[in-house]
Amino acid sequence: MSYAKLAGDNPFLLWVLLLNNVNAVEVKSNPQTGAKDVILGAQGSRRFGVAMVDDVPYLGYVDRDREAMEAVKWTTAALLFNKPDKDYVALSSVDARMDTTQAMNPVPLRLFIPVSSGRLSAWKEFMPKELAIGPMTLNAKGEAVMSASPFRKLPLKVS
Repeated sequence: MSYAKLAGDNPFLLWVLLLNNVNAVEVKSNPQTGAKDVILGAQGSRRFGVAMVDDVPYLGYVDRDREAMEAVKWTTAALLFNKPDKDYVALSSVDARMDTTQAMNPVPLRLFIPVSSGRLSAWKEFMPKELAIGPMTLNAKGEAVMSASPFRKLPLKVS
């Protein structure tokens, strides 16, 4: 049986499988939390951008990843510094299943997006309480432009 059949119609799982095919992601089980940890490599992290919009940190994703990112019920976010020797934006979901009526056990999920060292340092000083996530586009100069209305705002922990 193919992995794509196992993923079924779940856009996030299909996205992870596509990234796995180009060695842009690592998936681990976290025995302490029971969560599945999806850790993007450099190639996977290029699909994201960070900015400040209206004094709120914003994590943008490219339009082709929109369905995958919005298929997950993200519940919290974190900024992680020097973990291990990298900075990350982490998104968490208490239950990543699309259809929660089929089984009793939730599937916790965490997505770790590496960010260039120092890129988030201003955010650490600012100590924001929430993170906006949503689609982004590129302008003529190749700079990330975040959507005026984010997909979701998540409670944010800075550590």
